[in-house]
Amino acid sequence: MILCCINIRARSSSAGTAATAAFGTPIQVAIDGPAASGKSSTAQLVAARLGFSYIDSGALSAAFITLKALNSNPTRRKTGPPLSGPPTSPSRPSTSRPILARLARFARRPNCFSTQGRDAGHSLTSRTRHVSEIAAIPAVRSALLVLKRRLASEANVVMDGRDIGTSVFPDAKVKVYLDASPEVRARRRLAELMGAGQGNSVQMGLEEMVAELRARDLADTQRKESPLRCAEDAVRLDTSAMTQAEVVERIVRLVEEKVLARPQ
Repeated sequence: MILCCINIRARSSSAGTAATAAFGTPIQVAIDGPAASGKSSTAQLVAARLGFSYIDSGALSAAFITLKALNSNPTRRKTGPPLSGPPTSPSRPSTSRPILARLARFARRPNCFSTQGRDAGHSLTSRTRHVSEIAAIPAVRSALLVLKRRLASEANVVMDGRDIGTSVFPDAKVKVYLDASPEVRARRRLAELMGAGQGNSVQMGLEEMVAELRARDLADTQRKESPLRCAEDAVRLDTSAMTQAEVVERIVRLVEEKVLARPQ
């Protein structure tokens, strides 16, 4: 059995419904930034405050790549029908409707991910270099782009990533770019790992984490396909000296000013 559940939570609120009615189409809030800038946790809290759905594009990418890998290697998939057509190479994934529809259905379930009955939720949401490298393959990025836009066409959403405001939703009503110094991000990432009970498995100190984040930043900003950058019309927030509550409040106010206020 393969079970995949992406972190997408649909909520309803009078404000969110009013925003959709006012503009006639679902609203997208794009939150971008480098690794460990607090995008996912912030986006989730913003979505909850606004009554929007939250889409973790990193988890979505990891799930897509994992399912495609399982599909291309039948020996690792004990039961269940193929995800789509014949096995495909990770470098040339198909963009067939069945796999996109299946991922979309999975995305509406509670947070979980398991393969053969084993919980793999943490592995899925971990931002590994392997997932980043595979997601940079043009064919993979194209397939993920279709999926992300399809999911966001059905409800007001807050989506975080590295190219949401520049490539996925270039016309998003609200774009935010979160940033912080590598040192601050490294401390936050280590604290996050400790808080998740993985302190014993962390084999690097602060300096090593800073070096890893700098390397990740370099790779993300210099990749050929949709490199990490702040959209020209995005609001850039340096969160180095801000609490998460302050960041969330700033973004919520921004959405309220740009989107939720009724046109005069």
